[in-house]
Amino acid sequence: MRLQLPAVEIVQDKEMKLYLTKLTVRQIKGLIDSKQLVPDTYNPDIRLESGYQRTLDKNRMRKILNFLESKYKIVLHIMPTSIVLSARKSNTEPIKFNKGQLIVGDDARLFVVDGQHRVYGMKEHKDRNYEIPTTIVYGLNEHQEAAQFLVINSTQKKVDPSLQLRVLFYAQEKLMMNLIKEIKNVIPWQSWKLEALKIAIELENDPENPWYKRVKQPNDPSSEWKPIKEGSFVDSFRHMCSENSPISQVPMDMKAKYLRKYWNTIKELWTKPFEEEHLSDYILVAPFGAGVLNTLFPSILTLNTAIDTSFEDLLKPISKRYPVRSWSRRKGELSKLGGGHGTYTYVAEEFLKTISKNFDYANLREYERIREKAPHKMKGLVDKAYDMLSSLQLRSSENLKTEVGKHKRACYVLANLKENMNMDVYVRQSKTVEKRLSSHSKKFNLYNMEPCANEQEMNHLEGTLWHLVKESVRANENHPNAEFCPFCA
Repeated sequence: MRLQLPAVEIVQDKEMKLYLTKLTVRQIKGLIDSKQLVPDTYNPDIRLESGYQRTLDKNRMRKILNFLESKYKIVLHIMPTSIVLSARKSNTEPIKFNKGQLIVGDDARLFVVDGQHRVYGMKEHKDRNYEIPTTIVYGLNEHQEAAQFLVINSTQKKVDPSLQLRVLFYAQEKLMMNLIKEIKNVIPWQSWKLEALKIAIELENDPENPWYKRVKQPNDPSSEWKPIKEGSFVDSFRHMCSENSPISQVPMDMKAKYLRKYWNTIKELWTKPFEEEHLSDYILVAPFGAGVLNTLFPSILTLNTAIDTSFEDLLKPISKRYPVRSWSRRKGELSKLGGGHGTYTYVAEEFLKTISKNFDYANLREYERIREKAPHKMKGLVDKAYDMLSSLQLRSSENLKTEVGKHKRACYVLANLKENMNMDVYVRQSKTVEKRLSSHSKKFNLYNMEPCANEQEMNHLEGTLWHLVKESVRANENHPNAEFCPFCA
């Protein structure tokens, strides 16, 4: 396939020539079909010494195509970043440049240095005239291409989107809500950040909230110290704002409202760390405290609804077990635990066990025994069952109406937490899971549920769950479907 493209020639490093041009979907498809546009993919079975590109990820390609062909009003279908192609030197001249025109010969081979998923993702785009910026480098060999690929993918820095998100935050409420809906489709793995930032900014700007003027915002003077950066503050809301959060059905404005009340209660119970002269002495008004207590928040709000108990009554046992000195930056027991979401989750679960020892209903010893005994292909299922029993994942049974029609088959954990903090835990499976859950909802006020891919997984997961719930709280009278249990056969 021979192409004549309008281009600009740029010379770098004395003699290295780059051509800035554009390719249409039609041209890209033609080059791929004629095997002139190729990624140099590493294949250990064929060429052990060659290839530097990762294998094409069909899921990523499909997402790019879906993005280009979706109908959004705010997120436009533009791809401004250039793809980088390499025309290697050969005995013939694969490309020629003359008077603003780049001639790509029908014997030219263009290797994709950067942008292979965009190239192959847009190949099937219905708009054949859609154009993408393209940089063609002439004269690299395979090793130089690999070096450029390494440099491009190692030096790219993820941009903190806080400033751009702030512009959207101060836009009309309707615009912000529409954008959140669109972002959930375009980049679902990052969609929680929009909601998290909106909540964070509301707390930062509220004079009645303990976080008022204590979050370092983008472009604040570097010399000005504040106990937490906005990026860390936003990140502390990840569990609460994720799609799988136990309070995902709670509207955003209500989450912010409850959070104000929650943090004011925390300030009343642990007063000293919030005092201006002691801010730097404790890790409560800091990334650690925000991470742990915001990870705990969905569970506290769920319990507040399920057993009609105030934030203060729920948090008091934690304040007694972990008083102010536990949060000391220098000598506190909590300061020795480090940071990160794994730590925040662990500490939040320990806090729940402080509210009631019955939240410690997952049998760790049995989990370790079963996992060691399980064949390799079953270990992931054992992990799934143990994660499913996390007390942080329990939802209020009031949410059951939101589950209607979601799952054909699933396993579920039901818990009945009483006012005296005693608890019963029941595990089961169902192919009509919403009806089954609804029939139990009067007796159980908390639940968690995991969909299953097929009946075998459902049987195995149910049996594993039964083994992992401690006998002292297990409400099942008998082992359900024991004949299918992978650990009873």
